[in-house]
Amino acid sequence: MQQSYSETPELKLQSAIHRTKKRKAIENPIWQPSAENAPQQMAYELAQRGEVMEIGYGGQAGGGKTDLALGLAGTLFHKTLLMRREFPQLADVIERGDELYPQSFVGGHKKTWRFDGRIIALGSMQYTNDWKKYQGRSLELLIFDESAEFEENQVRNVSGWIRSPKGKHTLLLLCFNPPTTPEGEWIVQRFAPWIAPDYPGQRAAPGEVRWFARVDNDKEIEVEDGQPYEYDDRIVYPVSRTFIPASRYDNPYLDDDYERRLDNLPEPLRTMVRDGDFTVGAQDDKWQAIPTLWVLQAQERGRNTPKPQLALRAISCDPSRGGKDETTIAKRYGNWFDIRAYPGKEMIDGPTVGERIISHMEMPAPIYVDLINVGNSVYDYLKALNNIEVHAVVNSAKADEISKNEIYGFANVRAASYWSLREALDPASGENICLPDSRKLRVDLCTPRYKVRGGKILIEPKEDIIKRTGRSPDYGDAIVMAWDERREPETGYFEIEGWADYRG
Repeated sequence: MQQSYSETPELKLQSAIHRTKKRKAIENPIWQPSAENAPQQMAYELAQRGEVMEIGYGGQAGGGKTDLALGLAGTLFHKTLLMRREFPQLADVIERGDELYPQSFVGGHKKTWRFDGRIIALGSMQYTNDWKKYQGRSLELLIFDESAEFEENQVRNVSGWIRSPKGKHTLLLLCFNPPTTPEGEWIVQRFAPWIAPDYPGQRAAPGEVRWFARVDNDKEIEVEDGQPYEYDDRIVYPVSRTFIPASRYDNPYLDDDYERRLDNLPEPLRTMVRDGDFTVGAQDDKWQAIPTLWVLQAQERGRNTPKPQLALRAISCDPSRGGKDETTIAKRYGNWFDIRAYPGKEMIDGPTVGERIISHMEMPAPIYVDLINVGNSVYDYLKALNNIEVHAVVNSAKADEISKNEIYGFANVRAASYWSLREALDPASGENICLPDSRKLRVDLCTPRYKVRGGKILIEPKEDIIKRTGRSPDYGDAIVMAWDERREPETGYFEIEGWADYRG
């Protein structure tokens, strides 16, 4: 009897070989977390079980972040986008990817691996609006390598497109070391329960999953679980998040030479990268208006100096109305400062903000209000009251002062005010200013940059700061106004010239 084709020895042999290859692929996947790298194993297992939507991974340099990113992409997910801020920074990723996935690149610029039904694409977002290039991409795994170098809005805008067929798990992986610029501080706040040194609540353990929801347009709060709930006539869907600290000592592939290189980095970069220390200030930009060290020193004095028995010297307000920005109120007693902040949702109009300011006044003192937007109605409300001294602060108005060294003038009130605080924070000034121990305040004061045009100092506009940090520098602006005690301008306004050419 003629043997059927399905029973031929050749086909049986091919089937046996296929089954053997499949079994070996399962037993020996293309990548596995190192048996000696416990953080990698923890991250891989969490991703494999689909227990968390966002994983933060890192801390120290050399913790195996790139291997984890490529390993997850090549084993657990089918559509991956791996990002670095600038494309040339992907060189090490490409080199390691070629080792893991040889002969699988497609495209003329080595931007994608394809194998076994998987796609791993590479991308970059050098400029603020580059995120628009990635709109609409369906992704299962989105990775931001060295994510503290990205702007928060870039990460949030692209991560909104993560999706997959029903029942399939998706993941946002953020790999990072401590941020080296104030703009990267958003990553500390995103994973605050695990890494923020000033987190007020109960600290989270490595790998512990917690839930977060965005309310009041953009404010994020921690919630008990992932159950959707109603808030302000809408349904809020919390997301799960965790952070896993990674150490170079967890990576069995590093040698003493790597340790020596890290040990020879300049401070504070050495402590931040080598030790994964999130408490150290970010590295200053060369055009940073107020040095980080001076702010840290003032905050240290604030922690160790009780409120002095002095009259209230001044009170200032940077108001908001709705939205994610906060209304901040700063109080000054001599050179000692206090600051309070209130959600924009609570500060619904000028009278509400005005009454909140008055509630903080235990004695008469001049009030300084930023006149932009809702500030007009706050100023008008206070101006109409009896026995209240209120002054409007118009940051775009002309300033006639010159710098302490008698070299530079100022482009406007904003520049003069910030520079006045800078000069007072200088340890050589002898002012010994005491600032509140607030991370937001430190970021706000250390983020603005300056430049000199035509012999005048310009301070970066608030709008540009918001683009880089994702929020308004309300804490810093309130302290600056309370220090400067500026009266209403006698002259009009003029535009800042030349700032559009600023490139940092």
